[in-house]
Formats: sequence, structure tokens, C-alpha cells
Amino acid sequence: IKKIYRIYKGKLEQIRQLNPRCKLLVCPVLPTTDPTINKKILIFNNFLYNDLQRSSLRINIVWGFAAFVGHNGLLKSSLHGEHWEGDPLHINLEGTRLLVRLIKQNIFSLRRPKGTSSNVDGRTYQAVLQGPPPNRGAGGQAGRRVNRMQAPSSAWGHS
Repeated sequence: IKKIYRIYKGKLEQIRQLNPRCKLLVCPVLPTTDPTINKKILIFNNFLYNDLQRSSLRINIVWGFAAFVGHNGLLKSSLHGEHWEGDPLHINLEGTRLLVRLIKQNIFSLRRPKGTSSNVDGRTYQAVLQGPPPNRGAGGQAGRRVNRMQAPSSAWGHS
């Protein structure tokens, strides 16, 4: 686990070196339904909290991941990917919604430099949380932009 963490930290150091002013956000690893895997995840996440956050890399940890942990210390059954029987790793649509919401909240909670707008694509923070901009057709800005990492439309909004 320590070797994997060192490689991960090295990648973040490379990013910081290439772009010293960028805001780096790091998500802890989500819990699983497998206690053996979770032990390794806890070790890795402890490196994030105890080493990476205290480093000179100016890392922002995405908080709120305790919402994924059930009373037994495993991934909550309501957030587990029920379509993949025997798969301890993947979250379902409800888990994806929660993950997206946590990441968005953490991104927008970062302090913006004085004089910058809180709008994204001309929309307020609240509008961004509610979903993607409406498709404005081929002539509109939203019609031209393609985001390969965009979540399915059913994963947007509040649960």
C-alpha cells in the first residue's frame, strides 16, 4: 500500500510542478463490501489524511465520505451496485449521485480569488448542482461542448 501511495503522491507532485497555481482535489478511496479490501483502503486513506494533506503540495481533500460507510464499517448496502453480484467495489446510481454531490460541494467550497465570479458556464452554484445546462442547440455554447467524463443525466440533481 505504501508503494502505491508513493506513486500516487509522485503523480500529484508532477501535477503541482507543471501547474503550481492549480487547485488539487483528492478523493479518499470509497469503502467496499469486502472487509479485507477495506483494511487496505483505510491504510491508503490514512496516508492521504496524515501525509498528503500536511505536505507542501497544497492538496484539498474531498470530505464527506463517511456518508458511504454503514454501521458495520462497510459500504452501505443502499449504495452498493446491486447489478454486479459478487462485486464488492462498484456503487449504484444512488451512490454515484452522492459522490457527484460531494465532489461538486467541495469544488465550489474552495475560496475564489477576489473579483472572480461564482458562476460556472454562466450559471450559479445552485443551478450547477441541479444538473447540466439545457441543450441550446447547435448554435449555443452547450450544443458544441462535449464532456467525455459527464455523468449520465439521471445521476444529476439531488437524491
